[in-house]
Amino acid sequence: MNRQSSLCATILVSLLGGGTACAAGYPDRPIKMVVPFAVGGLNDVLARIIAPRLTAELGQPVVVENKGGAGSVVGTEQAARARPDGYTLLLSSAALAINPSLYKKLPYDVQRDFVPVIQISSTQMVLLRSPKFEPDSAPALVDYLRKHPGKVNYASSGVGSPSHLASELFVRTYKLDTVHVPYKGAGPALAAIAAGEAEFCVDVLPTAMTMHKSGMLKILALAGDKRSPLLPDVPTLAEVGFPEYAASSWNVIMAPAHTPADVLDKLRATLRKIMESDDMRERMRQLAVEPRSVTGEALAAFIASETDKWGKLIQSASITAD
Repeated sequence: MNRQSSLCATILVSLLGGGTACAAGYPDRPIKMVVPFAVGGLNDVLARIIAPRLTAELGQPVVVENKGGAGSVVGTEQAARARPDGYTLLLSSAALAINPSLYKKLPYDVQRDFVPVIQISSTQMVLLRSPKFEPDSAPALVDYLRKHPGKVNYASSGVGSPSHLASELFVRTYKLDTVHVPYKGAGPALAAIAAGEAEFCVDVLPTAMTMHKSGMLKILALAGDKRSPLLPDVPTLAEVGFPEYAASSWNVIMAPAHTPADVLDKLRATLRKIMESDDMRERMRQLAVEPRSVTGEALAAFIASETDKWGKLIQSASITAD
């Protein structure tokens, strides 16, 4: 059995192997939704959009608690150690698939300590460049990088962040020689690109879109399989000759392992109803985020695939956060 199949099987055991306690009367007290990132980022925004809707559906307050630190490790560990009773949830990101390979030793094990509840979003990533950098299209950028090996910087929001890994995947896919310059967060990284301290990067569309529209940076292409209705004139990388590259970010809601199966069923059904509602789908699209409501085997396979994909990149590029 290969690594991806083994990982998928492990997640499926978690999906199907919840505790035996009965969900009758659940919930009868407030629910805490842990966000392992600081206030103000996309993860936090999504939690604060979902929490009041979940409150209305379940009849109990759903309270968002930000617990940032160490690339999401601090808050994720807190959620992993919580009582598996459905009263603590974790809203996290692709960091769940990245960190097991990025850190030599984690204080939790995603497959052992968590059970997936639902994927709530998928977010396109974009190739962007500084307004002070001359290439004005993705082909022009790649051509410039090939002619100037080791002379161009790409920025990221930190070592092992989705922007770092997505940028590194782009560089390696097309055999480019560039210099990685990590910053402490997406804001400083994009500000550096706007100022010309770094020339380009791959980052998530919601983070880059406002600065693109204001002219502070330029989005050259989308890394997804379709154009964004918010930026209809920006092509996909596949459209301009780079179909081999694909990268996205995503968000999921997890629960501690051994949460009762019927509690998980209720949470999944309720969250699916929320995510598939017209008003929620429209709110997500306003944020340049694609709503999702994936559960079960499909979600297990997705997490396994992402863990394998980023793990291979981290290993081949010798990336470590330790």
